[in-house]
Amino acid sequence: MTPFPTPQLTTQMAPVAPLPFSLADRDIQAIVDAYKEEPGNPKYAFKYLLLSVTDPQHRVKPPGVSEIMWAEAMAKLEGMDSADRERLWPQLVQVCLVSD
Repeated sequence: MTPFPTPQLTTQMAPVAPLPFSLADRDIQAIVDAYKEEPGNPKYAFKYLLLSVTDPQHRVKPPGVSEIMWAEAMAKLEGMDSADRERLWPQLVQVCLVSD
């Protein structure tokens, strides 16, 4: 016997609501959503911003572009010389996946 007895620790866990679907199902759904080529799908993974010659009246942030993508494109644009900044603007390009 030890001179210092070890007290028993007890814990009680709060009840946890069951997930409506498994984590694996959620991960699979995220992959499926990334491939859905639907207009306005914010989870579509195959979209890019390319700098293109654009008229000043059409220089707006394209719909469906995340704030992160937009900030990265604008940072690239700001790093260019002034002649290019006056002509170029980020344009959204979505890659169409074709299956045989």
